[in-house]
Amino acid sequence: MTLRAQIKRLRQKLINVCESDDEAVFEARIIMSALLSCDFTSLLLMMDDEIPDDISAKAESIAAERLSHSPLYYCLGRAPFCGREFIVNDSVLIPRPETEELAEKATYYIKNRNARKALDLCTGSGCIAVTLKLECPSADVFASDLSAAAIDTAKRNAEALGAEIAFIKSDLFGSIAESDFELIVSNPPYIDTKSCNELSEDVKREPTLALDGGADGLDIYRRIAEGISGKLAEGGALLLEIGYDQGKTVPKLFDGMFDSASVIKDISGNDRIVMLCGFKPDKGEILSGR
Repeated sequence: MTLRAQIKRLRQKLINVCESDDEAVFEARIIMSALLSCDFTSLLLMMDDEIPDDISAKAESIAAERLSHSPLYYCLGRAPFCGREFIVNDSVLIPRPETEELAEKATYYIKNRNARKALDLCTGSGCIAVTLKLECPSADVFASDLSAAAIDTAKRNAEALGAEIAFIKSDLFGSIAESDFELIVSNPPYIDTKSCNELSEDVKREPTLALDGGADGLDIYRRIAEGISGKLAEGGALLLEIGYDQGKTVPKLFDGMFDSASVIKDISGNDRIVMLCGFKPDKGEILSGR
């Protein structure tokens, strides 16, 4: 069977779980590019090539699993992030392009400030922490998560990609003995509980622990604000991924704690990152004592 014919067969199946024909074709191409270890450009040049029977069989198996609404990247077992491939499974959130922007901002901050110590809270697959360490090898990178299964997956990614990271199973700052982090970065759960119940079948397969941010989606941000004193170094920065409608509410939770606060939009024009710089420990202590 030619690659073109295989993609057509996959499209005909995937249309049952995709929102459009274009999306079905896109997913079919992702499957084949993953199995053939090539990018989309190379894939287009191979359309009339015959593909091995075992590759075809694997493609059909992946499509069958996808039809149960298992997210595509869970079916593949890997997902792209900042130019690298990360192991993913149902214990971790699938990395999104928006989070790549968070990792890029964090990387820029470390390099620009020559920061030596960074913490990734709610690390999940470890994609942010691993990216920071590989892009900024001189920095000491720590990563934490409440889920033991997520920590295990993150460790596998760090080992596979050659990143030396200190992983800590912790409910936010609870079990983190280290302090004086110059940067803390986090993509915490920020979807409100009601909206979590209305997510697509695919997204509902991802861990609720990584999605549900409480009644208003702000629970974890509040806890970060309450616990950051004694962990973030004076003058340090906090970078947070947020929901598209949280650009005003999240910064208010840190009022007076930092010298500056800015909201950065993602590639789609939505509020996506809160960047807080110049931590003032005395203000953090006041907040944590409320």
